[in-house]
Amino acid sequence: MLDWKIGAFTTHSTVTTQTPIDPRSTQGQAKGPHVEVYWRAVTYKTVIGYALLAVAIIFGGIYLAKPDLYRVVLQRISDKVSDPEVEPLSADQKHAKFVNLDGKVEVKKVNSVQWVVADFRTMLDKGDQIKTGSDGDARITFVMAPPTR
Repeated sequence: MLDWKIGAFTTHSTVTTQTPIDPRSTQGQAKGPHVEVYWRAVTYKTVIGYALLAVAIIFGGIYLAKPDLYRVVLQRISDKVSDPEVEPLSADQKHAKFVNLDGKVEVKKVNSVQWVVADFRTMLDKGDQIKTGSDGDARITFVMAPPTR
């Protein structure tokens, strides 16, 4: 409170000042619930690490409870991956044959030491070698029998 004396007059006046802005200050606030929020930064690396740890704990618990469950699941996955409708190749399906021959084309069979002239009836096996001359050209295809159902 300030006292003013000017001549014969005496004035009492109150000067208000702005209260400081301080979040911890309770002065001038209504009494009631007080909420404070604190933030903590978490990296993606930490979140992924905790998620992987949780998944590992869950799978470990399942393994301890039912160890044969993993064998059954792996068997089902391998059954789905290996297509049962695809039959292994027969001996006749492992061959290739010429569909186009131009110029000089020779074949050396896997168990032979001499080169023979290729023709359309020559069946090629795994390991056979094909040699074309400078003017030669050859196209081969694998013999595939239609699937039996």
